[in-house]
Amino acid sequence: MATAPIDTRVSPSLDAERFRLMDGYNDDTRQFVDGVINAFNDIYTTVSAVHDPRANAEANPAWTPENRVLIVSKAAEAQKNRSLTRLANAERDLRANIAHTEEQLPAR
Repeated sequence: MATAPIDTRVSPSLDAERFRLMDGYNDDTRQFVDGVINAFNDIYTTVSAVHDPRANAEANPAWTPENRVLIVSKAAEAQKNRSLTRLANAERDLRANIAHTEEQLPAR
């Protein structure tokens, strides 16, 4: 699996590959956590993408500093909402998988 280039503008703590390197991640656990890992990959990409409108806004001399803030914050808000929805869905699915697995375990 090819990895995406590292974006130094984004915290490495959001890099999804770091979750795949954690102890306990293997073929048995992959089905439970890949949704969360994919959500973090999406968040990493989204945070990276928010920097681009900021750079474009700073390069536009026709916009006042206030306009730049408003335009970039609007773009960032839309990206944030999309990422939060993706992460919430991943959490929901993870909790459902945990509950289903616990139901399958024999009673103690």
